[in-house]
Amino acid sequence: MKLDQKIEDKMKSTAQINIQEQVSQCFRECKERDRRRASFMIFNLSDTQSNDENAKGENRERVELILEGINVTASITNLARVGKKGGGTRALRVTTETESQQRKIIQNSWKVKNLTNHENVALAPDRTRQQRDERKGLVAQLRDRRANGEDDLIKKYLTKK
Repeated sequence: MKLDQKIEDKMKSTAQINIQEQVSQCFRECKERDRRRASFMIFNLSDTQSNDENAKGENRERVELILEGINVTASITNLARVGKKGGGTRALRVTTETESQQRKIIQNSWKVKNLTNHENVALAPDRTRQQRDERKGLVAQLRDRRANGEDDLIKKYLTKK
């Protein structure tokens, strides 16, 4: 009888710990999403060969040219390359002053492919690891469904405004 009681107590405490972990993980995810809300990523924008100080200035100029090319005015508060140096091009994380500026840039991101010397450059919201994993699964599901003959499908990524 005592053994059954001990097992039951352990199961209850384990369940409480799991719930606490899930709640704290959810809070961390919400904070991370909130931190990234005014940021976006630029992909396939080649790294500069300059030293770190000159590279930041060159990256800022290149980002401002892209924003000018897509007819969006935004105040850039921070720029940072993401990933290891070497191999290919690293993504560039750009933080704007407000979330509305970021949203305006993402809404007009389709215009980048029409810019000279930036045909392969892509803009996307700055997503958390969880968001990237969820999106990756959805894109794979969309690809599979299209391969199976469903043609009336679209992908739509919704974010809280």
